[in-house]
Amino acid sequence: MIAPFKKQIIKIFTTKHQILEAKNIAKLRNLPKGEVLHAILARDNETIMITRDKHFLKLRDVIESYKPEEII
Repeated sequence: MIAPFKKQIIKIFTTKHQILEAKNIAKLRNLPKGEVLHAILARDNETIMITRDKHFLKLRDVIESYKPEEII
């Protein structure tokens, strides 16, 4: 399933600053830390967030998210 996209996939790493920011936002907004970290990573790496998860609606100031059908 991933094979056609191998040339487009890049490996990214988290920084301590991103982890701390995710923890702070998650605590303030009562959100899962992992989901906040995903939003921060997408923002910092200039990618888009495609999800149906409603938690990301609370992160619109971090990154705009899209449903899959909105991208197609």
